[in-house]
Amino acid sequence: MTATVHAAIGAGLGALLKTPGKAFIAGVISHHFADKTPHKEASLILDVPAVIALLCFFRARYGGKSPQFWGALGALAPDFEHVLEVLGILEEGHCFFATHRNDGEMHGRSEKYGNQVLAAFLGGLLAETRSEPNKPSR
Repeated sequence: MTATVHAAIGAGLGALLKTPGKAFIAGVISHHFADKTPHKEASLILDVPAVIALLCFFRARYGGKSPQFWGALGALAPDFEHVLEVLGILEEGHCFFATHRNDGEMHGRSEKYGNQVLAAFLGGLLAETRSEPNKPSR
């Protein structure tokens, strides 16, 4: 899945679980299942700015201590090992997270984005309907 979809799923789970700690853990776990769902990878040039914008939105909308924000962070956490690969800290192909290993058997591949659009929509819908927005301070 793209990072933006992982974040949306994590935010939705956070809204259901109501506590940042549980939301973070559920987000990490959701990453595995989302990766196994057939999906098409997106360009990092599009995905990185989109996920940064989405995290900023969740923080502004629900607050930095909200379960939505922490669920999104948890769902993104497994992908930080890809950052370590790019930086040369982790040797390519030596990822820890099961769906990130080079054999690709555990990573769902598809040529379509439909599953991701649906997952992102449902995650965002849960995040929005199961919670209250962050109240601005006066």
